Amino acid sequence: RRYRQKRGQLGHATVAEAAEDFFAFIQSDPVFWVEAYDEGFIRWLAERIFCGIVEEIGDANERNLAGRMCRPKTFVRSFQRTSASLQKKWGNSGVCPQFEDYSLEQFRSAAEQVISFFLKQKEGDDNDRHFPESVLKEIRLSLEEAIWMRLRTRFEEGPSATLVFAGYGKNQGFPSLVSAMVCEGFDRHVNYHIRPEDTVCIGDDKPVAICPFAQTDVIKAILRGIHIDWSNGASDVFRDIVHTRTGDLFQPSFGEEAPGPEFRAMLAEVDTKDLQRQFFKEGMRLLNKNQREWEKALKNSDLETLASLADCLIDLTGFHRILTFSQEGVGGSVDVAVISRNDGFTWLRRKSWYHKDGPMGV
Repeated sequence: RRYRQKRGQLGHATVAEAAEDFFAFIQSDPVFWVEAYDEGFIRWLAERIFCGIVEEIGDANERNLAGRMCRPKTFVRSFQRTSASLQKKWGNSGVCPQFEDYSLEQFRSAAEQVISFFLKQKEGDDNDRHFPESVLKEIRLSLEEAIWMRLRTRFEEGPSATLVFAGYGKNQGFPSLVSAMVCEGFDRHVNYHIRPEDTVCIGDDKPVAICPFAQTDVIKAILRGIHIDWSNGASDVFRDIVHTRTGDLFQPSFGEEAPGPEFRAMLAEVDTKDLQRQFFKEGMRLLNKNQREWEKALKNSDLETLASLADCLIDLTGFHRILTFSQEGVGGSVDVAVISRNDGFTWLRRKSWYHKDGPMGV
């Protein structure tokens, strides 16, 4: 609503540009940035990374009965090595748009007091997890680098939300949809990312698309003809069968005589990976075929029919949550609207208490 009031009248060439402008607005408006919340998020991230590294390198095995470190220098080297490995792994995920030019020095300056307070707490921990001041001083840079890398890369841990932008850009004759994953932020930089597969553009070569987001399991089950839980279970069963049958197939009858080392070596070389890959390849082919059939059926449907379908799918998802005793994040009153090139955004049904202002324009 705030964006609509400030920049709702601006036009954009594409829906993707509208999404970028929306996040740029959040970055520039101070109302969205609360210092205490920023600091709380960095403390949460620091605790998660610090404890994860300590657990991985086995800090408990390097302490005496009094809880003091036996080999602090070894701990420092292990911490730095593990931190570097995690940074390399996270770096492969790609950098979020607003963090591309956000340097380590900028982060260290903005988070200096938060990190100092966090490390001071670790130094004074009385829970058999005391960390000497000298050790914390040596690992500080490595920890800051890890937090900085995790903060700027595309990750979906902790609080997150999916924002969906849909409609027509000024230069677009067909509608498009952009789905953005938003995962916190810091120092007026929003951690969001849009994967290539999360941008769908309708055109002559793609007349219809169904784009599941948020609670996707029920929608994908309908589109693909199988629920993800059943699909994963079937995959696990297939792997077990392959491994068991392979052993039975190549197990000769030795009577009282045990298999010799030569046979055991031959059995170890039996590779079922090709068989498994073929199974999963054919499975994906069937799933995609089922979704294409859905898209063909909806190709000539009008907007009202498609809106009713969307409404029914939401109701079905809500019912599934109740039926399976899952977290009920779907259900209740549902707003329904359609977007067309000629009429723009049109409500079909909305809550009576909803704000009178219309939706934000593209």
